[in-house]
Amino acid sequence: MTGPFTSTRLTPLSILGVTALCVACFAPGLTSGLLQYDDPLYLTNNAAMSVPGWAGLRELWNSDRVWRGEFVEFFPLRDSVYWLLFQKWGATGTPYHVVALAFHVAATLLVFRLAVRLGLPAAVVWCATLLFAVHPTHIESVTWAAGLKDPMYTTLMLGSVLCWLRFRETSRPGAYVLSLVLLIMSLLVKSMAIVTPVLLVLVDRSNANPTPWPRLIKR
Repeated sequence: MTGPFTSTRLTPLSILGVTALCVACFAPGLTSGLLQYDDPLYLTNNAAMSVPGWAGLRELWNSDRVWRGEFVEFFPLRDSVYWLLFQKWGATGTPYHVVALAFHVAATLLVFRLAVRLGLPAAVVWCATLLFAVHPTHIESVTWAAGLKDPMYTTLMLGSVLCWLRFRETSRPGAYVLSLVLLIMSLLVKSMAIVTPVLLVLVDRSNANPTPWPRLIKR
């Protein structure tokens, strides 16, 4: 028996379908404005957002602001995305929500790829992917400008896990380096990415042929 939920390959049609599903679920919130919670902290009240050109980016990547008590967090990759959007659209909420939705779509597709790489049955792969795509817990992340960091770091973290799995299968140094780069990038977005090495160990131990502990720790 064949059908759209029996394949474990991402075709252009299935990618379009997943994207359309995510857009249909979260489109009502795309036109919402900024909220009086963390949005002013990250955007309208953040003096670095208004600094144009390379000077603005340098300011975001300068940790001295945190040590001087001018800003409470140091996640420069996240703030660089905010800066780019603020420079173009200012305090208009929609662009931030659209970018968050794009990262959510990317994360959803990576969930599909990870489920496939873990050897799960096609039905389970699709159930996990579709549940992740429409789960209401993502509403905050997609429709709140300050929540952009969540789908952003999730995308980078899942990419790191997938690259590590490729390295585990092929021993190609490039896959290991890319996994490390994506992990560092995710940590520059949100500190929760620190759990990634734990995920790598859990994925490895669930494999039919787990890596010996000395080699795994070395990696």
